[in-house]
Amino acid sequence: MILKGTRSGNGTEVIQRNVAGNDRLSIIGAPLNGLTIGVLDTRLVFGYDNSTASFSSPASGTSMIPGVGYFIGKDVSSYQLSLIGTLQSGQVDVAVTDNSAASGDAFNLIANPYAAAIDADAFFANANNTANTTGVIYLWDDGGSNVGGNRGGDYITVNSAGSVGTTNPGNGVGGVKGSARFDDHVLSAQGFFVEATQNGNVSFTTDMMVAGKNSDANFFREDIVEKVKLSLSNEDGLYNETLVALTGNATEGVDYSLDARKLSGNSDIAFYSWIEAEQYAIQSVPLEGEVVLGFDVRNAGVYTLKVEELSTAQGATFYLTDYVTAQVYDLGVVDEIQLNLEESTDTRRFLLSQKPSVVSVTTEELTSGLSILRGDESGVTISFPETEAEVQLQTLAGQTLLQGHYQFSDGAVTLKARLSYNQVYLLHVGDDTVKFTIKE
Repeated sequence: MILKGTRSGNGTEVIQRNVAGNDRLSIIGAPLNGLTIGVLDTRLVFGYDNSTASFSSPASGTSMIPGVGYFIGKDVSSYQLSLIGTLQSGQVDVAVTDNSAASGDAFNLIANPYAAAIDADAFFANANNTANTTGVIYLWDDGGSNVGGNRGGDYITVNSAGSVGTTNPGNGVGGVKGSARFDDHVLSAQGFFVEATQNGNVSFTTDMMVAGKNSDANFFREDIVEKVKLSLSNEDGLYNETLVALTGNATEGVDYSLDARKLSGNSDIAFYSWIEAEQYAIQSVPLEGEVVLGFDVRNAGVYTLKVEELSTAQGATFYLTDYVTAQVYDLGVVDEIQLNLEESTDTRRFLLSQKPSVVSVTTEELTSGLSILRGDESGVTISFPETEAEVQLQTLAGQTLLQGHYQFSDGAVTLKARLSYNQVYLLHVGDDTVKFTIKE
């Protein structure tokens, strides 16, 4: 139901919404005026306080503020909310705060306050939302408890570049899951996280509302032509996605609604890209940009890296360089890669680029995490976990091209030297040595 004008008269309206059962969690908010927490009639209700980055259970008589979100769960197999109140009319502003400089964080739990679905792009384009948030929404996707020992739940991340999901549609959990569930619209009463960039308001306006697009199946996007979505998964049902898009509107830094920081809800697996020292679920880069990819896995084993989506209408070619195995994959040709992974966090294992990049081969056992991120005829960029180290770059014949004590900003440094394609070089950093060749 879309109410563009002002509501008048007596009486109330009823909104019904099917949400997850069996204690699976959904995020909901008040699409009507006059509601309290008690009308939810659920076993689990949690609000979020970003001043302490913690959840708490509000009292039953607490008023539900339109536009504020709550996690809820019910211990029955199916559950239908039946809410009675008066429709929202006009603009709804919700206060958001950034407490990341103190003891909290900048994430705020909000919800669609209308009886109709809203368009995500219209939400991102709103002036208040542009000024006060990163232009990303995070929707909870609780996949269920029948995936071995983990619930299969995590956040669907959405911005103007696209969306990434978290739950493998083939993992045995019934129903449609993951980013396939998101159809560019936030449903009536559906809640989500936003990340504030400063204290201010997030605005919901009546021109965001759209008719239809309000199916329970979507209780949970795509105008950039060049993009690749990759997944990392294993046979136990663990699954995570990351997306990289190419656009002339992007910079090498963080851009509103084009880059989305990683908000991880599953400690067993995470797949992400890096912007400096921060992990991102979605990253947009200039047309010739490169992106470093990494992962966290709690358990060692065989994992599959797979191309879930590849859009190259303008002729882009995506290459994936594996720094550990020294393999370079054309993702237009190879769409599935088997990996033997050790328990790892905060890795920088891969480089995604528009041309084949550095191939490195270890000549001694590495003990410190040295990696070559990229290279061309003007030099190489290397990653090293220490803040400083002695560095020497030589030809295979022993000619020293550079030598000195280097500082590593955000774990990386660029070594400027005149290099040639297809020639072998030796790089010494601390006690580690890497042999590498730059491929054309």
